[in-house]
Amino acid sequence: VAGYFGLASGLLGMLIGLILYMGPLGRPAAIARVFRPVYELLSHKYYIDEIYWALFVRPTGALARGLSWFDLHIIDRIFVDGFGWVGLLFSKIDSWLDDHLVDGLVNGSGWSVSEFGALARRVQNGFVQNYLLVITIGLVSLVLLADTFLKIH
Repeated sequence: VAGYFGLASGLLGMLIGLILYMGPLGRPAAIARVFRPVYELLSHKYYIDEIYWALFVRPTGALARGLSWFDLHIIDRIFVDGFGWVGLLFSKIDSWLDDHLVDGLVNGSGWSVSEFGALARRVQNGFVQNYLLVITIGLVSLVLLADTFLKIH
């Protein structure tokens, strides 16, 4: 039954359209003038697009512009760029400490060992007198260090 009702209303609408636009009354401008409020409502599709733009599109656009400003000026400038700057500063400090302090200690200890080895090569010449001299200097140094720091009396 509902199908027949839909078919009948469709045919009735087509018949009314034929009579109004093709028949003896066939002046669309005159019909639009007589039924102006209905014509405006139908030609603007019940103002659905205008209502949709006013309720959803414009507020969403304004919200998107606000969030974009917040992202650019707050999130990016303070957090991303700010933390990036702090990270860069710390990396420069770390690089300076590594180049000057850590590498200096490592290179200094290597240089010290090399110089001590050169000194030891001079002492290690095969003469027993030199060996006894080094042993005596070492023992005297140990006794002086023990006396100074351990307070042995």
